[in-house]
Amino acid sequence: MVDKLVTLKYPFINHEMEIKIEKELENYLSSIDKDHLFSSLNYILKELAGNANKANMKRVHFNFYDLDINNPNDYEKGILSFREDLMNNYNKYLSIAERMGYFVRLDFYVSKGFLFLSTSNNAKILTIEKDRFFDKIKNTIKFKSFEEVFEKGLDPQESAGFGIILSVMMLRKIGLDERYIKLTENEKFTQLKVLIPLNLLNEKERVEIAKEIINEIYEIPQFPQHIIELERILNDMNANFSHISHIIKKDPSLIADLLKIANSAFYMLPKKVNSIEEAVRLIGFKGVRNLILSYATQKILMNKYNLDVIKDIMEHSYEVAYYGYEIAKKLKMQAIMDEVYLGGILHDFGKIIVNSLKPGILDKIQEIAMKKGISSNVIENLTSGYNHSLIGGELAKKWNFPDHLIEAILYHHIPVEAKEDNNDLVYIVYLANILYYYKRNRFVFEHISHHVLNRFKLNNKISFENFIKPILNNFNASSKVFARANR
Repeated sequence: MVDKLVTLKYPFINHEMEIKIEKELENYLSSIDKDHLFSSLNYILKELAGNANKANMKRVHFNFYDLDINNPNDYEKGILSFREDLMNNYNKYLSIAERMGYFVRLDFYVSKGFLFLSTSNNAKILTIEKDRFFDKIKNTIKFKSFEEVFEKGLDPQESAGFGIILSVMMLRKIGLDERYIKLTENEKFTQLKVLIPLNLLNEKERVEIAKEIINEIYEIPQFPQHIIELERILNDMNANFSHISHIIKKDPSLIADLLKIANSAFYMLPKKVNSIEEAVRLIGFKGVRNLILSYATQKILMNKYNLDVIKDIMEHSYEVAYYGYEIAKKLKMQAIMDEVYLGGILHDFGKIIVNSLKPGILDKIQEIAMKKGISSNVIENLTSGYNHSLIGGELAKKWNFPDHLIEAILYHHIPVEAKEDNNDLVYIVYLANILYYYKRNRFVFEHISHHVLNRFKLNNKISFENFIKPILNNFNASSKVFARANR
């Protein structure tokens, strides 16, 4: 017996349809109390729907060129130009597919202790297509982890099979494997179905951090005692500026950093600040607290890890912090501007640990993600121990960072996972980080979380571009001053 059936049917799959599918899946998983599976299953469903759509487009292509897809010679000829022609005539192909009556159907339902996600298209699968599908599935068996995909020589330039490998890896995240993807067919339809045993969905849902990285986090020292004392005072409602400045004076490096930041372009004070007392009064309790967290974090990591790695990551982070602060200011969220700035400064500090232990791995992940048009976080979540957000979040917990800052670090790639109370902060840090890559043509608008865009009423590319343009212009105009102030 089928329970909670949801059916979606579209003539084709484009970005607009993907957003609708994503929302429907999110609502459906919420209705059966399985929200925590959304990230994994959303990717798998998009991959299966994309494959069904591509199968229909292939038939449109052969029809367009009057080729018989069932004829081996015609198939070989038509397939050579399919990918390029589809890219060049995508909207035209979609229109033809709709006119010819092609469709992609998606079904979500629960039956006999399983959650089923299926995609169907109204074209019989060819023998050569079926053989290639099973070859792709077979190819995933030899990989125990996503790292082995790189290490054992799978060419990342080859797109064939990459999505299937990712889908299988996503299943492995929840304790399943390729056996839970089923292909069925008849003369008119082809269906791919994923079966999720409901009794497996209650297991602890979390990416397993590699043992060496857990040990590494344990070995990183706690904050110095005077920093801990400052934190305690800053949390005391009865503390005063003299208590704070007295402790700061014990640390000459902190004095220098405090005065440098107080006199930086970020604060734009009317006159130069020369004393600790004056700096503390002008920056305020919240500003000092944020400065101390940033200062102590960088100090500890600089003493332990490669300075070149830290320098590159921090240059990125300062730019993200600037964008975040300006976004918050433009959205009139003055109450969280300082927290957003600090979140931007610290969001990537897990990368320092990863890149110091495994040089180059994150660069390789980013490169693969860009080539495949896949979020780098999707791939990173598959790499045991390499999720820098999770590592940064674990270290932030060890150092007793406030909850909102932990979530800004932990969820700056997957903002929808944050608690509602922290959404504005996390969403802005996420958007500021995206803006860094968007500016460099390393991220496209269509891949930005629609949850974030909707929250800030940036529902189309034009409104987004208009929103970010003055922020980018301001940064470009003041970048030299800003960089000098934060060296």
